Amino acid sequence: MILMSMLNQLAISMRLYETNDISLVELRHQTLVITKALQGELLGSSAPPNIIEYVDLLLDADGLSIICCYAEDLQRILMFLEQTISNIILSKTPTADNNNEQTFDDIAEGDLEDIHMMSEKEVSLIFEKISEVAPNNDKLAWRRLYKELQRHLIEYDSVNEQFLSIKSKRVVLSKSINEMREKMVNECVHPKTELVYKGDHVVCKFCEKRLKLT
Repeated sequence: MILMSMLNQLAISMRLYETNDISLVELRHQTLVITKALQGELLGSSAPPNIIEYVDLLLDADGLSIICCYAEDLQRILMFLEQTISNIILSKTPTADNNNEQTFDDIAEGDLEDIHMMSEKEVSLIFEKISEVAPNNDKLAWRRLYKELQRHLIEYDSVNEQFLSIKSKRVVLSKSINEMREKMVNECVHPKTELVYKGDHVVCKFCEKRLKLT
């Protein structure tokens, strides 16, 4: 159930970004949340070690490689997540057999083919060189904005949870209202307040039945 929700959220987020309904920052945040959830699911899966290592690498340094990546790199990460989640679902499906192992191998040889898995030291040196380019004043200003962004993302998550809760309650109420209305229409007593005189007949506004004059 969780895996299907993750897969659906991926598809929704990608579609919203393509239609400019969410920003790149929001898409990065959604990707980070889904990647963290996937990391937990991989613990009990048959995924090969290099896929697990790649997910761990994405989440290294609080997911900085996702938060700061370019749009085209993010698309590749999203495709990787989508295919990995799909194959975990297949591996947990009763009808799945040994073909699933081959599918994971396909990901390892295909999607990760162009990804250079560097050591932690190599990555650290690259990060250090890149971070030294910007002036200190710009770094301080950016860090202030980054902290503000994090606060907004936390607030966004809170509002989003409230929205989903309200939406769920709305669905329940809507279903209840529709069921009650259908019952009342079928058993309508044509109250005086709902009747409209049309000359040669009367119409009940509630059940929309045409009634003959007697």
